[in-house]
Amino acid sequence: MKSLNELGELQLHSRDIARRITPWLKEHEAIVISGGRRTGKTSLMYLLGQQMSGPAHVLDMEVPEDRDIALAGPDALEQVTGGGTVFIDEIQHLPDFPRFIKLCVDYHPHLKLVVSGSSSLAIARGFSDELVGRIVMFELSVLSFREYLDFRGYGSLAGVKTAQGEVLPQVDGLFSEYLQYGGYPRVALLATAEMKMQYLGDLIRVYAQRDVDALTRIGDDAAFERFIHAVSVSAGSMVNVREIASDIGVSDKTLARYLQILQQLYLVHLVPPLARNVRSEVKRTPKLYFGDTGLLNWARGSFLSIEQRGDAGAIAENYAFLALSRTLRQGERLHYWRKTSGAEVDFVVADGDPLPVEVKWSGDPAPGHGFTSFLEQYKPPRAVVLTRGVMRSGTVASVPVEYRPLQTFELGSAGK
Repeated sequence: MKSLNELGELQLHSRDIARRITPWLKEHEAIVISGGRRTGKTSLMYLLGQQMSGPAHVLDMEVPEDRDIALAGPDALEQVTGGGTVFIDEIQHLPDFPRFIKLCVDYHPHLKLVVSGSSSLAIARGFSDELVGRIVMFELSVLSFREYLDFRGYGSLAGVKTAQGEVLPQVDGLFSEYLQYGGYPRVALLATAEMKMQYLGDLIRVYAQRDVDALTRIGDDAAFERFIHAVSVSAGSMVNVREIASDIGVSDKTLARYLQILQQLYLVHLVPPLARNVRSEVKRTPKLYFGDTGLLNWARGSFLSIEQRGDAGAIAENYAFLALSRTLRQGERLHYWRKTSGAEVDFVVADGDPLPVEVKWSGDPAPGHGFTSFLEQYKPPRAVVLTRGVMRSGTVASVPVEYRPLQTFELGSAGK
């Protein structure tokens, strides 16, 4: 068990999500931080611990001694720690953790819980209705591009403004590197390309050995790697379950189960279609995106730079999904839009008036037929086109359209 004094000695990078969590440290609800492996949940808890003025302790449920303390129950935990804030890492390894959280919140006002979990499967199964009103949840993703600049020692570039909004050459180069190797915190800090690629490969194998095999019985690392490769082909596209299942030799039902588990481990995300016109719009088939562009590149077997790739548009769109997901406000949901005729919009932020977002990474950033069709049909108050370095304003189908560089989309948006 680590104490506040030990936490104060650590040198930690800031994370944007901490600004959203900090106000809840003074409230009675337990704070739950979920997210994939190696996204920095433990470091985030240490960072929050450094902000505490009172007693703070950290327990890791993968450490037997710490687990024994929690297993003894909330009464024993308060006696051992003396109260204050208790950070519990990997809470899903604690049997009946929902009841533990409930007892702490209801009967131990001198204990403030902040817990983390790496599997949304365990979290979803464990957090039943009895915890409604007793917890507040936050999901930690890989580094945003703004955070990546900070980790790489270029944090000052995130706030640099230019008269015309153009992308600085140094920012453009770092963004290319970010798309290439992704946003895992450790990857950002590793010195060489070889080390970054080795880390990502090892991370996939950790998932195969510790998480996926326990849930799917795929059987071995090589089989899981074939599965990830087959799934990666669909990144940025509508998921063809039958085709992927055929590629890896499983049934459609088994493939759907595998995909569900990848979602629960935060490795992939499925975006549903926006379907308001049930006759002419796609209603069911989701699009698939990876939780990190570095993992996507590993799965596709290529770490060529974005400038050298034939699939650059798909990589850029995958990043756009991640960036948009990080900026969603309460109640907002991300969809895509597609007519049965083939007209499509990459993303639609839906909450009241829809906000269509198109990604145009190469060539002329002028919107295509699908984008125009959506604007004509739905008449949203505004629309956005994310571009490769182009910043301007315009009008399409009488709708104001803002063209924004994808490279600077997340810069200056800390804490959203």
